[in-house]
Amino acid sequence: MMFGKQSLMNESKTACEPTAAVDSDFATDVEPSRSVSGYVITIAGGAVSWRSKMQSTVATSSCHAEYVAASELSRELMWSRYLLTEIGMEMSLPSIVYEDNTAAKIMTSNVGVTDRSKHIRVKVHYVRECVTEGAIALSQIRSADNPADALTKASKIESINALKKAAGIVERLPQGG
Repeated sequence: MMFGKQSLMNESKTACEPTAAVDSDFATDVEPSRSVSGYVITIAGGAVSWRSKMQSTVATSSCHAEYVAASELSRELMWSRYLLTEIGMEMSLPSIVYEDNTAAKIMTSNVGVTDRSKHIRVKVHYVRECVTEGAIALSQIRSADNPADALTKASKIESINALKKAAGIVERLPQGG
């Protein structure tokens, strides 16, 4: 295996613009009922940062769990953008974040507080601030195509293949042998 030149998450952007995929598995841990967040960030078709971690709070819905995961990703993604800017790369476009939960995606751009979102702590709303400022734009993706899906639950071969493709890892046949 090796890194390829293209990936699902970097086809429509310039090479230095980071892109990401995020996912959550709602209430995976039975006893404390915590969810798992997973994300992968790619630059120029190669994975540069990824994480799979139990969330520190109990989410009350799959939307809440996905929103928490998106907020965790936002902090890492903004750090990556700041680093790239610091070394002289221009960040002129928002970083596209692939998200498979429609309600969480809507919550990132809906500034109002609703009965469904008022319990979410302020630190989680960081992703909304990043979207409002134009640094991040969430894009809908099917769960089956979401590379971060393999980081949040027992993986099927399809999830692993989507993660490998997003990370720019390609299969190469042995040469001459």
